[in-house]
Amino acid sequence: MKHCLALLLLLCTGFLGAQVVINELYYDHPGVDTGHEWIELYNSGTQDVNLEGARILKAGTNFVEVFEFPRFILRAGRYLLLAEDLVPNAHFYANLAFQNGGGATDAVRFVSADETYTDTVLYDAPNGNELPDDTGNIAGSFAPRGPAGTSLARIVNGFDTDDCAVDWVVETNPTPARANPHRIDFALAAAKVWPEAGSWLSEVWVKNLSPAPSSCEVTLEFWLDEVNVESLSLGNIPAQDSLLLQAWIPIHDEEEHQILIRLEHPWDPDQSNNQIYLNVGAPPDEGGIVINEIMYRPAVGEQEWIELWQRGSSGGSYYIQDRSGGGFDFELPGRRGYYVLCTSAAQLLARYPECEMSSIIEVKRWTALNNDGDDVYLYDEDEELIDSMSYASGATKADQSLERYEREGEVRWRAS
Repeated sequence: MKHCLALLLLLCTGFLGAQVVINELYYDHPGVDTGHEWIELYNSGTQDVNLEGARILKAGTNFVEVFEFPRFILRAGRYLLLAEDLVPNAHFYANLAFQNGGGATDAVRFVSADETYTDTVLYDAPNGNELPDDTGNIAGSFAPRGPAGTSLARIVNGFDTDDCAVDWVVETNPTPARANPHRIDFALAAAKVWPEAGSWLSEVWVKNLSPAPSSCEVTLEFWLDEVNVESLSLGNIPAQDSLLLQAWIPIHDEEEHQILIRLEHPWDPDQSNNQIYLNVGAPPDEGGIVINEIMYRPAVGEQEWIELWQRGSSGGSYYIQDRSGGGFDFELPGRRGYYVLCTSAAQLLARYPECEMSSIIEVKRWTALNNDGDDVYLYDEDEELIDSMSYASGATKADQSLERYEREGEVRWRAS
């Protein structure tokens, strides 16, 4: 009977220990690491866990113990901070001296008191020392290594697939003893809008592209001509699943309107797929992109720029080239309108404050336009020439642009 009771206690202890995971790890402080390192544990289960006898190990070439827990009850849904002496408000202090990665795999491991359960984070590669993962096999999946001052954090608190490349991200704003930001990657897709019952109805699919469910609060907003007309709170979306949402758009005329559908989730690691524009009552899509205005001779201290007119809503990848063969590439969003290419959005806004930030495309490199005359060519991603223009020496004075206009169907250019 005593043997059965001891076995039951052992099984129960192992089950409870499996609720505890390493949730965040800070191993590389700017400058000297000593005194600043810490590790955060999280009880992801629904029952409290006594950590007495559990241990923290670290590994470079092999695993060595750095701390054994005394009796401590880690409540369900709570965090524990084990840190070095310069970190405030830790539950326990120890000399941790974790490895910094950098050319080889390092690891930190939590081991339950009965040694039936481990939780391990392995970071950096290659794994030349053949450190094992939680299955006991030589690890082949690793968390990324971030720069000094960042931590490794689970994409969702307590989320654990035993695959370090899936479970962990670099966190630029570490959160010791607090919840991690939920780094769930959402995307909007297949947005539509149509007239119905004297108004307009819009729908969009919201996709969870991450391996973890979305347990964080996310808002889907519908905007009409820069006015918010609907905000919907999203519930849980399972990993790799989608949710279809609809909203009424109060349009009661035949004028041209623009609808913006936008996800409000500041922790999304990829914000580029979080908004979609739709046009209602717009004239037929003419398609095409043209060079509309250029500033080749700016005032002293100012920058050159090129304005494009996207007459359709196709968007995509494009390339600008000058007479000398120099050039740069850029992306246009799938929205009709005017866009200004430049190297510094802040400098452009300071010079032209009436320009909308959403219309500025900041490029990483530029090709200098010649004051004595030049050619400007616009190519698409298939290297097909879309549009071009030329100007001669003296076409404008300093700080004047050249703008496009049409007369009797002919494209002409004038100083502006």
